[in-house]
Amino acid sequence: MSNNLKQVKLNMLNEYEKLIDSIYDNYYNETFTFSQALYKIRNYSSLWDCCRLDLKNNGTASNSIELTEYGSNINITYPEWFEDARGKGCKIDEKSGDTTFKFQCMGKGNLKFSFRGNDYRDLNNRRVRVPIYIYFTELKINDESVIDENILSWHNDPIVIDRECDDNEIFTIKIRYDTIFTYYPKIKEYVDSIDTREDIVEYQEKIKNYITYEKMALELDEIDNVASNLHGYINENDLKFDNTTFSSYDSFKGVFYTYDNFIKLTNKINELNNKIDSLESKLENYEKDTDKILDSNNSLFNNIYLDYEFKPKKLLNNLQTLCSELLLFVDNICKKHEIDWWLDYGNLLGAVRHDYFIPWDDDMDIGMMRKDYHKFIDVLYDEIKNHEMNDCINVYYRYRKANNKVINSFVQFFVMDKKRKKVMAGLDVFPYDFMKDQDLSGLGPQYNKSQANFYNNLTRGSKRSAVYMGLDYEDVIGKLYSELGLTYEKQKYIIPGVEGSFSYGRNLYELAVFETDEIFPLNEVQFGDHTFPSPKNYDYYLTQIYGDYMKIPKSVRSHSRVNNFRNIEGIDETFEYYIDRFKVVNKDF
Repeated sequence: MSNNLKQVKLNMLNEYEKLIDSIYDNYYNETFTFSQALYKIRNYSSLWDCCRLDLKNNGTASNSIELTEYGSNINITYPEWFEDARGKGCKIDEKSGDTTFKFQCMGKGNLKFSFRGNDYRDLNNRRVRVPIYIYFTELKINDESVIDENILSWHNDPIVIDRECDDNEIFTIKIRYDTIFTYYPKIKEYVDSIDTREDIVEYQEKIKNYITYEKMALELDEIDNVASNLHGYINENDLKFDNTTFSSYDSFKGVFYTYDNFIKLTNKINELNNKIDSLESKLENYEKDTDKILDSNNSLFNNIYLDYEFKPKKLLNNLQTLCSELLLFVDNICKKHEIDWWLDYGNLLGAVRHDYFIPWDDDMDIGMMRKDYHKFIDVLYDEIKNHEMNDCINVYYRYRKANNKVINSFVQFFVMDKKRKKVMAGLDVFPYDFMKDQDLSGLGPQYNKSQANFYNNLTRGSKRSAVYMGLDYEDVIGKLYSELGLTYEKQKYIIPGVEGSFSYGRNLYELAVFETDEIFPLNEVQFGDHTFPSPKNYDYYLTQIYGDYMKIPKSVRSHSRVNNFRNIEGIDETFEYYIDRFKVVNKDF
């Protein structure tokens, strides 16, 4: 069991137990009658057994949605509080834990999805909501996954997603989730067994004992994991007590709460600590030996890749060629609209160190100042459509997660083969900002703080008009610019935008601050058969990011998109089809 799943289960058990205790306290204090207490126990438990989706098609007062295909476990309502001048919203409750349904949009607008747990109020303070947790393991909209990891959610911390929609457009939603009863169905059995006043007292003890047992079992699982993960140095059987199995609460309690076994457990912990000390010593020696091996291999690796010329085989060559044509398409757009941009990160490094791609690289990174970034986004969709490439180029905002909310960040777009449902090539566009002359010593913490504020309050939207705390985009940027001393106009320094590779909680590099005069006016660098813009002093730029960038690092970060295409019949012909399409468009641009 992973620590993450362990914490999910503990959160569920703790919150469920807390509210059940509150109901029983009110019953014993005679605030609730038996009937009221029984109703609240059953109602509270039933709310844990389903997830909730709030869905609204925002546009005009006539905007709405209508479910067209759905199972018997789905219930849809249109609450009065969810209807206003922007449309009529609906509340969807789902009880199966794994469902797919379809709905049709009535009117063109912006869909807002809120995946969450049910609404439940504190018994002693109706203004306070208490968590009913739902653990979402899969969320797809039109076969596109909108979460990249499992997310624990409740009413006040939903997974919020925005999507634009056309009138009569059909959407398919796939949901999979776990509830407390997925892991602990015994609790539901106990609740369903309560019928009489005697039952309500008897099953309170059973529920409490069962929850206590399961919490302790989680801790024992953690100990077993320690044993099984110590690479054979510790046998997990060392942690068993007289071959006892904890098949019931009584046997568990009998073993765990005797002094003799408490001493045994203490001794085992001391024994484990001694073995851990021994392992740490062995690990230290192992690391020294490994460092020598890595240094030797890294030296050889540098000699091979820096002193020899290599040619990629057909599959990787096709992928890199398609990326180059996609980049050339972007370059043509930027030239047409007088937008400054430059090769960034791995592609700039590849151009300088290898005259093309880093040998194992298979995607594109570019950077541009925020004013150009806005202009680029504004013209991009029309240029794709005008050149009839909208059937194969998909534009997205990169999804990030903050506080269990899915949000967007920098722009990226892909060449998408819809028949195979494969991303054939990708390009990321990173925004940069001018920064006023200031003391840089305290910039890091302030940047992180402003970055956190930016992400924690940002909702996902498919365009720059995404809502932020009820304000429009210019208000968002205005606040950010004020906190960090940023401007649209040229200043002494340039820093990466908070949406980019230095993004909140997932930094790929240390924060770099660039002197503007080292970036502008832009230079040019050879990239394969083409010449593309680069920072004026690319040596300075790359050193700020990578340090000694002319050496291959010991740890290499690889996208490995090429591995997705191995052993796919006809994939070379598919790549060549898209390469030819881009070549025609770029030639006639």
